[in-house]
Amino acid sequence: MDKITVKYGLLKKLIKAIEKTNPTDETDLSFEFIVGSLFPDIMNKIKQEIRFQYTMGYAAGLKEKR
Repeated sequence: MDKITVKYGLLKKLIKAIEKTNPTDETDLSFEFIVGSLFPDIMNKIKQEIRFQYTMGYAAGLKEKR
């Protein structure tokens, strides 16, 4: 499996954007924000899989109810 990487320049750009909000060392950054900013394709795949699993669970619930 290939390593998942991000260019240092993109990381610096993200940090500059965060620093504009005057964060403190205690500022929380969400998983969705970090992954969505640095790895948008992966974030989209995660969202797709969550939707798919939700749909499969809903379908299984309907089937079980019958």
